[in-house]
Amino acid sequence: MEQALSVCKKALAVSIREGNENGTATAYGNIGLALKKHGDFQKALVTLRRALEMNTNMKNEEGLAKIYKIIGDVYHGMKSYDQAVDAYQTAIDIQVKIPCVESTLALSYAQMGVSLQEQGNPEQALHALDKALSLNVKIGEAQAHVYYNIGCVYYHMGKSSKAIDAFQQAIAFRQGISGVNPELAQSYQLMGDQLLKLGLQTAAWVACEKALAINIKIGNEEALAMSYNTFAHVYLAMKKYSKSVDAYQKAIDINITSGNQQGQSVNYTNIGFVLERQGHLKQALMQYNKALELNTQNRSERVSIYFNIGKVYADMKEYSQSVDAYQEAINIGERISSAQDEIALFYNNMGRSLDELGELERALCALNKALLINVKSGNKKEQANNYHNIGSVYCKMDENAQAVDAFRKAMAIMQGITGTDHEQALLHAQMTKPLLKLTLRKAQDTCNMH
Repeated sequence: MEQALSVCKKALAVSIREGNENGTATAYGNIGLALKKHGDFQKALVTLRRALEMNTNMKNEEGLAKIYKIIGDVYHGMKSYDQAVDAYQTAIDIQVKIPCVESTLALSYAQMGVSLQEQGNPEQALHALDKALSLNVKIGEAQAHVYYNIGCVYYHMGKSSKAIDAFQQAIAFRQGISGVNPELAQSYQLMGDQLLKLGLQTAAWVACEKALAINIKIGNEEALAMSYNTFAHVYLAMKKYSKSVDAYQKAIDINITSGNQQGQSVNYTNIGFVLERQGHLKQALMQYNKALELNTQNRSERVSIYFNIGKVYADMKEYSQSVDAYQEAINIGERISSAQDEIALFYNNMGRSLDELGELERALCALNKALLINVKSGNKKEQANNYHNIGSVYCKMDENAQAVDAFRKAMAIMQGITGTDHEQALLHAQMTKPLLKLTLRKAQDTCNMH
């Protein structure tokens, strides 16, 4: 990088000395590009703005379009996606007015599409990427890159079939290109992930195997760890638990070598989940605690780990530890705006553990907090679950009127939800006891009056 920057600076000095405005503007642009590649974004912007100013003065529209495109790349690298989109759009507005190589215009549309996706505008991203696709008719590698990004957009939209189609197109365009490519490996890997979501486990396994083979050739440790991680997901879906654990362990070994603590934490959590599913609760707990030790920064993942620990302790009937873990999950989750629905689940589960401990007043408090959150979010199914659990606590308190009221509210909600016939039958049976007690008490009160 230093050598490239030195060459650009020498070219700049020569152009300034000779009074060559066009050469000076080009040199500023090249220096900005070199700084961008090095990740020195702020210095790159300063230099590129100088190039922009000179090209504006010279009314050099081709030069302006090129610089705006690079500025877009810089802002994208800075994760300032609004500014990136604006810069790319300015480049496109200029490019469509001047004689321009179609592949250059296509690249601006493609990069803008990626920034729009990161900005959270998937529909606009797809529109920009489709424009890029229509302009890149004869360029295989460029087509592959665009299809890959289209696949990524559909992937994040949860449209698995469309994502798979796009990744297959990306793979097809890369088949005739020699050499291994990280994007090809990622296409196979993400396609495998989507195939797994559709329940196509064998096809997912084949795609993941191809991704793994490419990543082994490339030697990219992060990508290789991700390949083993995805493989483990496939084995888990196939219920091949020991192979799933082995694959997660391989990912951990790679992440240890590369010093990726976050990756290790995720893999330990995943192993914990597999062991929990097998009923190996103490071993699962060990894995979750390892994940917790490694993950000191990511609040969302710490919330998830504490929740898993709470569930394991509840399954082990160690309810005090279960309550403590759920409380930790709540304490962290309350500081994350996107975790409110999860907090309702934590309160609900904590209420059930408190119920098992016989701390009925605290159990009611937790369950009512869960109910309040679910009422606000409009989650009817969880509201019914909360009312059911509240009714169960009131039964233990011998508060039969409140129990019946809660059970009836749960029943009323369930009647509007399809596929809850079994739950309704259980609820009806559970409501019989407090209802009978109420009836007997009323009869006794009537006798006493006479």
